[in-house]
Amino acid sequence: MLSYNLINVLQCEASVMLSVPEVVSLEINSMKDINIALSVIGLNFDFLALNLTGHLAYGVFNISLFWVPSIKRGSQKVSKIATALVVGSWLCALVTSIMALAHQITWLQLVYYFSYIKLGIVLVKYVPQVYMNYQRKSTVGWSIWNALLDITGGTFSLLQMFLQSYNNDEEMLILGDPTKFGLGLISILFDIIFLVQHYILYRKHKVYMSLNDGASSVS
Repeated sequence: MLSYNLINVLQCEASVMLSVPEVVSLEINSMKDINIALSVIGLNFDFLALNLTGHLAYGVFNISLFWVPSIKRGSQKVSKIATALVVGSWLCALVTSIMALAHQITWLQLVYYFSYIKLGIVLVKYVPQVYMNYQRKSTVGWSIWNALLDITGGTFSLLQMFLQSYNNDEEMLILGDPTKFGLGLISILFDIIFLVQHYILYRKHKVYMSLNDGASSVS
């Protein structure tokens, strides 16, 4: 009788193990469940392909404007610090990619490294614009809609994480994704600074730019 029950248990365990890859867990109660639930099932790859193409096309558009002589930019240029950060970021991406190809790290680790690069860039990318607005005592030439849309997205992103954590009674749904949490939090903090600059500190300030030398004055 004991051996018969043991055989039934083993058969049940075997059937569960075979069925795990075909099942997407929707209820997450522990970190083990989180590891099992890692999946892209339900994410439309057509959206990813079209979205990537759109971002690349828009990136080419923005970068190309840098070389259009008819667009006034005054004495502005990319700083040495920003250039070093960009080069350093892509060097890190190249090194980690080579490590993945050499099987020194997994491809999943490579993806996470790219997310950390994104988090680092977000941490510093707002600082030059905040400082420039402070120097000019104006936000003219910079669209406030960037901050309004950004703070909306960041707020809903954090709200989603907190609601998922609350519904599943699992705090690791927040702390387990530092990139998403950091992106939302950092964006909101800097967007608040932009909103204060635009609507309070420099609300009445206007910038007049000379067409000859690109010098600007504030009134």
